[in-house]
Amino acid sequence: FIVYPFVHRRNGIENYIGVFLKNVNIYVEGNCYQLGKTDLTEIYPLSVHRLDKKFLMNRVNSDRKTFSGLKWLVIGCGSIGGYLVNEIIKAGADRITLVDSDKMQSENIYRHLLGAEYVGQYKAETLAQYFGKNMPEVKMIPYDEDICDLLEEENIQLNDFDIIISATGNHNVNRWINMMVQEIKCDIPVIYVWNEPLDLGCHVAVINSANKGCYECFFDRNPENEELFDKVAYCVPGQNITKNIMGCGSAFVPYASTVSLKSTALCMDIVSAVVDGRCEKNVIVSMKGAGYYFTKTGYKVFVGAEEDYNIVEDESIEIRGISDSYTSSVNLVLSDTYPISKGMLPASTSNLSTIWIVRTDSKKMVRTFSKKFCNTIKEVVSGLPNNVETIHLFSTLNPKHSFWISNNVFKMAGRCQVKALKVFPQSNKNGNWNFVEKGVIIYDER
Repeated sequence: FIVYPFVHRRNGIENYIGVFLKNVNIYVEGNCYQLGKTDLTEIYPLSVHRLDKKFLMNRVNSDRKTFSGLKWLVIGCGSIGGYLVNEIIKAGADRITLVDSDKMQSENIYRHLLGAEYVGQYKAETLAQYFGKNMPEVKMIPYDEDICDLLEEENIQLNDFDIIISATGNHNVNRWINMMVQEIKCDIPVIYVWNEPLDLGCHVAVINSANKGCYECFFDRNPENEELFDKVAYCVPGQNITKNIMGCGSAFVPYASTVSLKSTALCMDIVSAVVDGRCEKNVIVSMKGAGYYFTKTGYKVFVGAEEDYNIVEDESIEIRGISDSYTSSVNLVLSDTYPISKGMLPASTSNLSTIWIVRTDSKKMVRTFSKKFCNTIKEVVSGLPNNVETIHLFSTLNPKHSFWISNNVFKMAGRCQVKALKVFPQSNKNGNWNFVEKGVIIYDER
């Protein structure tokens, strides 16, 4: 067999031709072979197909070649992890460490990249075998152990990698990884990707310990029962979403393979931005699904600002702090989707008059639209005396209420006596979502 390379004159791409020679004389001269034809020599052309990475990557977006040479750590080799590893390899990644302590089960195959052939084997090992057979020039190191054990025993060092991806879909594992990253001040982008149940949606977060914020910012505690809940979830907290069809120890969160494919596509866009240096801050990107099967099953959804909310026709609105005299600056507390307590307000505003407008539904932590709540706020603000020039706003408004109130209460084209509006955002410190000491000036016409 002889395979000979030649370079295309126009585009400079190296191609190969091949022939099969039969009944030839071969002579060695130095470092070269000389071929001699005989009367019985036969020559047959061969079809040559290149499988080297350099050639195959020509069909890939040239920008994606930056994936090559980086050291990747992928934690979680399940539904999302399998598809995601497949995509980063096809984008050029060639040095990948895989971590997953789970084995491939028969119930996994309808939403996993791999099929029945790999049932009973460790997921990290099976992915390494699969890509070793099917993708050229990829170096993969599988660990069939728990990531927590690997880090505690120092078998893996986070600082040894350029990109870390957690595709476990497990908030507790992700919080633990986040804690370790923060403790060692690991200045490496960590990308978290996870699905929501059924067809509800997915999320991708990029967090670098050198930037403001971390994975804990996605969580809060219900002041009624102190239970931790996910603030970015489309699913209303407190619901039992898991299914169990095989008895003890087989509970799982239902979602289709297509959900993981959407999560993978979204994650790849974010990963590309990180590798290209286009993502310099900590961000979370969410993709909301139709939610048809989720709501059909009877589960409750947080409704987005762009959609119709469940409308509350009548409810009890509590108003506190109405007085005949006010300070020139007034605290306006609007307790909407989440309840607000006095201890959450900053000490810097404690000497000011404070008006509380509280929805009774705020304890349920469900986003609904209440026209009565909105009109109550409008009546209270428009009824303030002329000496009140500044409002300090503390709120947990849902997006639809925020839109209505901003347009109908404060954007009054000079017809409102309030000359300045200062909004105080919340800050998460050790799980306590208190309002910051200094507010943000929205407008000031004094």
